[in-house]
Amino acid sequence: MPSADFNHLAYREHSERAGRVTLQFSCLASGDQRWDRFEVPRLELGARLKPLVAALGPATTEALSALRDRLLI
Repeated sequence: MPSADFNHLAYREHSERAGRVTLQFSCLASGDQRWDRFEVPRLELGARLKPLVAALGPATTEALSALRDRLLI
């Protein structure tokens, strides 16, 4: 989702930090007209993510080790 669309559609909450607003995504699993145009059917999700993940290239040993360490906590 383009950030401009998210900024326009997101719900806003006053932040604890003065002068700040928190943008939130919230919807119902049964659908939400606000976000429906960005919904990806679950059977298409893998096909859409695959080229994005492939473009990242192989993970480094350090990145894999850090991931393993987080998962073992």
